[in-house]
Amino acid sequence: MLRAGTLDAWAFCFEEYGLMGAMPGPLSALSQGTETFSVLRGGDGMNSFAYWRDGQCIERFEPGFAGTRPPAPHPWWDMVQQQLDAAGTEYPGLVPVLKAVALHTDAVLDTDTLNGPLLTLLLDDNSRTPDPPPQPHPTPVQPPGRFLGTVVPDPLSPPAVIYAIRPADQHTQGFKPEE
Repeated sequence: MLRAGTLDAWAFCFEEYGLMGAMPGPLSALSQGTETFSVLRGGDGMNSFAYWRDGQCIERFEPGFAGTRPPAPHPWWDMVQQQLDAAGTEYPGLVPVLKAVALHTDAVLDTDTLNGPLLTLLLDDNSRTPDPPPQPHPTPVQPPGRFLGTVVPDPLSPPAVIYAIRPADQHTQGFKPEE
């Protein structure tokens, strides 16, 4: 269920249970001609932040986890990281993310607003906006390296390693036959 309202010049949508509103389809549609922020507190403990502009995801990461830092430039990663550093606690939750968004929007979304009267919409999987097509990744004009020729095995020499596949165990292990 999505609950929506306005806060100063900004519109917001809050989804307490679920993640349909954080899917690429709705975020792409919502960000056409504007910018959209997605702050997700996952039930599995994984939190995420995404910044969309004009139908495209510009940044997406898990706050505080360097392995999810997007490629440069990443101004939202930097803003959230500054707030994380300023928090001075090991795990401050999503508060640093919400502070970074509040600094950008000059609007603070608080629990009184979220608990107040809001427009409500049930968004099920069949009615949500389809995900946008994946963006093509540029391919190199010429593959790396150079062609060295074709390797042709010597038909007279047997293979040095034989692989066995046991029906009960689909994991293969190489072994050398006894000579």
